[in-house]
Amino acid sequence: MSQLIIPVSDKSAKTPYSFVVTGINVYSFEEALYHVYHYWRESSEDIVSPKFISWLAVDAGLSYLAEKVARISIISSYTKMIISFLTLTDYFSDEDICLIKTDISNWERDFEWENLKLRADFLLEQNMPDRAVILYKRANELFKSAELLNNTGIAFVRLYKFDTAVSYFEDALDLGLDSYNVDIMLNLAEAAIYAHDFTKASEMLSQVEEICNNNPLVFYLHGEMDFENGRLNEAVNWFLKAFELTESHKSSYAAHLPHFACRLADVYAQQFAFERALSCLEKVVPMDKRCYIKYAEISASSYKLPNAINAIERAIKIDGEDFSLYVNLAKYCRLNHDNSRARVAIKKAIQLAPDSGLVKLEHARINKIDGGINGYLSDLNVILDDFKREYRKAAEL
Repeated sequence: MSQLIIPVSDKSAKTPYSFVVTGINVYSFEEALYHVYHYWRESSEDIVSPKFISWLAVDAGLSYLAEKVARISIISSYTKMIISFLTLTDYFSDEDICLIKTDISNWERDFEWENLKLRADFLLEQNMPDRAVILYKRANELFKSAELLNNTGIAFVRLYKFDTAVSYFEDALDLGLDSYNVDIMLNLAEAAIYAHDFTKASEMLSQVEEICNNNPLVFYLHGEMDFENGRLNEAVNWFLKAFELTESHKSSYAAHLPHFACRLADVYAQQFAFERALSCLEKVVPMDKRCYIKYAEISASSYKLPNAINAIERAIKIDGEDFSLYVNLAKYCRLNHDNSRARVAIKKAIQLAPDSGLVKLEHARINKIDGGINGYLSDLNVILDDFKREYRKAAEL
């Protein structure tokens, strides 16, 4: 506090102002300053509220200060707003202001960081990694944590920017706590595989194996590595290990079972062992949306379009709001020469996602069958332009 305080309030107000959160009544501007200094977290909404400004002008008789407070209310920075309020008079010393400014700045940074992370995590969960990485980058500029870096890496994996993802996972590993290390190592191994840095991937998987034996995710990633290298038989063996271990143990890895089944089915399909691929998917009980989509894809590849249509319809029963399912249904119906059903399906897809390039492309293909070749070519040009814009946007992330 300043040693000599010259009050701006001539007298106490007859009607006090009651701060909403603390419930404390103040009868003068100086008391309000004292309250805000000691309860700045709880006072932010009060000091810029019309109710406080009106009390300051009418009840406290300080209209000129009320005007200044009204101008402060438009300041976007929380720190600047509080400091501007506290320095409207010389009630506090420079030392007082310096101390509290540091505290408020640190708190504001932490609050902004947490808000950015929560929003980015939500976007990642909603499968919008392109929007998530923008917020993740801003959060990383404020403060880096193992979890934040790990989530940023996951977002870049989903954007197929594997080299960038590797660097984030490496930074996360450097900052990680023991409870996070295995997950980060596995994420790093996966990104390194897709970046074709197989030496780094093998190193990470070996370290995980030293920490925990018989981890199905390790077997799965070994399979991914062989799959990327074209060693299909070896990939099958690894994927089978991951699938069978997860299926038999019904452990905490059970959520990965559909994914393991889909990857194993992919390899069988590349070996033209379509029945094996479908049989593998049928072992997942109950089958989820991913398995039905893969079942439909493999059925279509083996020229069993009615089976593909049936599988997609089952997937739609699980998630009727996924526009891509209706696009696939339209495609399989079109290939099965059932253009009327294809039109019904694509109409639903248009309702759900009218701006989607996938929807527009399938719609154009259906129109082409009806002889609309000029419209088809025009639609392709529009879709291509949209694709170019999205590609440039993604390249900037």
